[in-house]
Amino acid sequence: MYWKIIFTLLHIAAACTVARQDVPAWADSRYREQNFPSSLYFTGFTMGNVRSGEDLPELAGRLKKEAQALLSESIRVKIESETQLHSQSSSDNTTGIFHTVFTSAVHSAADAEIVNLKTETYFDKAKKTLYAFAYANKRELITYYTATVADDMQQIQGAVKTAGLLERQREKAKARKQYENAAKLLAKAANVTDLLRALGAQPSGNALQASGQQALREEIAQALARLELLVYVNDREELFGQPCAIVANKLKAALATQGYHFTEDPAHAEFTLNLHATTRKIGDAGSTIVFCFADVEVEWIDNYAQKSVYKEELSHKGGSTTFERAGREALEEAAAFIAEKLKIIY
Repeated sequence: MYWKIIFTLLHIAAACTVARQDVPAWADSRYREQNFPSSLYFTGFTMGNVRSGEDLPELAGRLKKEAQALLSESIRVKIESETQLHSQSSSDNTTGIFHTVFTSAVHSAADAEIVNLKTETYFDKAKKTLYAFAYANKRELITYYTATVADDMQQIQGAVKTAGLLERQREKAKARKQYENAAKLLAKAANVTDLLRALGAQPSGNALQASGQQALREEIAQALARLELLVYVNDREELFGQPCAIVANKLKAALATQGYHFTEDPAHAEFTLNLHATTRKIGDAGSTIVFCFADVEVEWIDNYAQKSVYKEELSHKGGSTTFERAGREALEEAAAFIAEKLKIIY
């Protein structure tokens, strides 16, 4: 009988030992502090229980995201504490493209790709608690982001070189596009450089040197100011005999978002936009809903090349409670169609 008791106790002890062995070492805070020190790792740890209507896989997914968010937050805090002074001192107001608010770069860290991010989970059946632990090695992050910045800087320099060639060929619109692409890449590279400084990376080469990036920033800003794209709009529109500028105003608003400006002097314009629009009724006014067509002729001319880049005649149908409203709707829809065509061209 005694041997049965002893056997039972040994069996229980063995079971407890196995259970304890199943518990990962990282679940202990002291182990995490010793083996994942903040000098070498970014970490995030969380724990929780199943919520009402939630199963175990859903709990695991939720806590994994929470652990990863905590890790991202630790990166954000690191960047904010170590690079704010640098970011403020190197802000450039020469063009809106480079007027990047520091906090937007900081908060983007939570959404940034964190390479070699590892996340582990463990469910304690006895406590019905799930633990999640996320960690990323700082040295691996430095290696990855250093290569990323170097690649971005190569693309930026290539875009600037191409833009300069296009500018010399008087292709102002295409040159400006290249400079704008370079500006966006440079803003991204600056944010990653801030992250690298927060990680303790030592600047090496032009990719991480603030002076090198600042020189490029100034060169691009000057080019964008120099390459102002001016458009002359030659507009003849009528809404059932009454002069209007419905299509012209819609197209101006769309072109402005693409960096175009407008002039009243055709001699100073790089481009001319010719518009001729009229409306015509369909049926009579006795119906509840009336319809009409907007007939539009449009032409986009490159003044330097002295050629028509885009030319089209189109009709758009509009319907409303009055002919005036129907005509306005038809003209607005025609303008939206033309705006998409011009966006593809440039």
